[in-house]
Amino acid sequence: MFTKNNLSKFLVLSTMGVSVLSFSGVSSVQGAAVEPSSSQTLRQDLKDVRSQARCSVSEARIKARITAYEARQAKDVGDFGQIRNKVAEAISKLKEKGADVSKLEGSLATMDAQIATLKADHLKFIDLLKATQGFACGESEGQFKEALNNARNQQKVVIADRTLVKNTLTTIRGQLKDAVNSIK
Repeated sequence: MFTKNNLSKFLVLSTMGVSVLSFSGVSSVQGAAVEPSSSQTLRQDLKDVRSQARCSVSEARIKARITAYEARQAKDVGDFGQIRNKVAEAISKLKEKGADVSKLEGSLATMDAQIATLKADHLKFIDLLKATQGFACGESEGQFKEALNNARNQQKVVIADRTLVKNTLTTIRGQLKDAVNSIK
């Protein structure tokens, strides 16, 4: 007796079997005599079809992630660059009004170095992620997984770099408030 779950599994497997049989050149399922060796071939064909489907999905995901990370890198560099320019303008205006901006200038130099490090680490991460595309899906014997783990470890470095830049921005905001209050 088929339950709802078993019936759906049966229908999916039988549909896959019919499509594989028609793919392998068997014209009629009823007229085909299934021998033990041909059932093993059928299983292998099903396994190959599933593997190819899994490979195409993972390749598409990697391409999408590379595109997303490239866009994120461009956004980060652009946003932090704009913030850096605004802080530099504020420092020059405060300097004209006679405020002590030596701490701000030091923090700005630190942030510039951190932004450069973030950009370099992010590009390295994208390159490591692109390196995973060079492996044949299902045939790399662990090399793909190792390359992907290297990219993930580099992503952690990028996240830490981004956090450092944000913390430096928080420090700069406090220093800007102090500098503005000192000239009032």
